[in-house]
Amino acid sequence: MLPKQFRLSNKDFITVKKQGRKIFGPLFGLLIIQEKQELENRPKFGFIVSKKIDKRATVRNKIKRRLDQALLPYLPKIKPEVMVVFLARKTLVDKSFLAINKEIERMLNKAKLLQ
Repeated sequence: MLPKQFRLSNKDFITVKKQGRKIFGPLFGLLIIQEKQELENRPKFGFIVSKKIDKRATVRNKIKRRLDQALLPYLPKIKPEVMVVFLARKTLVDKSFLAINKEIERMLNKAKLLQ
């Protein structure tokens, strides 16, 4: 689980959903805001998994946990003044952890978030 200091608050979720730039991949999309002021000098993340993906909360939570765990190794490499929301797609449900990990790295590079 992501440490609390790396998680978005409800207010930040709303801000990112309204103003974030969108980047989409085959497994998930990213909403990104790069702030000018410092966000306590660390990036912040959130995850959205819609009921359209699966009605069962256990499946949606499993997807969130997988994204969360795949993101952990990249935390020290990500630019500090950024807020990111992951938007899961239906294709993410049956993917392995390794495939999710590779896609996160590819999407972070595509969004130019890695230092």
